[in-house]
Amino acid sequence: MTIPSDLTVTSTGCTATIGGTSMECAMVGKSVTATHSLTSSVAEKEIIIAFDQITNPSSTKPTESFLIYSQEQVSGTYYSVDGVISGFGYSVSTLGSITSATVTRDSLNSDKDGLKTGKSTNFLFSFVIANDLATDGAISLIMPTESDAKISSTSTDYQCSATD
Repeated sequence: MTIPSDLTVTSTGCTATIGGTSMECAMVGKSVTATHSLTSSVAEKEIIIAFDQITNPSSTKPTESFLIYSQEQVSGTYYSVDGVISGFGYSVSTLGSITSATVTRDSLNSDKDGLKTGKSTNFLFSFVIANDLATDGAISLIMPTESDAKISSTSTDYQCSATD
């Protein structure tokens, strides 16, 4: 078995069984090999391979495929018998949480125009993300359809006018 390159292996330990009987298991880099010494047929028996300390990908993007083969050894060389070579990846399906989220509008002046309907205001969004954000990552904020966002392409300051 070969572990996809977008998963990080931090341990070399693994365990394996075939039909409930222990197998020898070894992990080198991203390659896992489980061998058995049974003399009876193992066809149609469930094989379970477990390994710890694999770091999930940094997003919900599906991983590359795991490569899984059964192999026969002939004179020290392994030849494939069964295999799954594509379409067998996975993705993290649970998003991390955004917590401590607050949205604050600016009153803008003593007349509190920024709090009135149909008037421009400034928003301050504050929140905490659970997972690391990659250097080239982004935060997406989708404004409600009731707002009229005025975004300048020449400034990092964005202004929105809202009609509460």
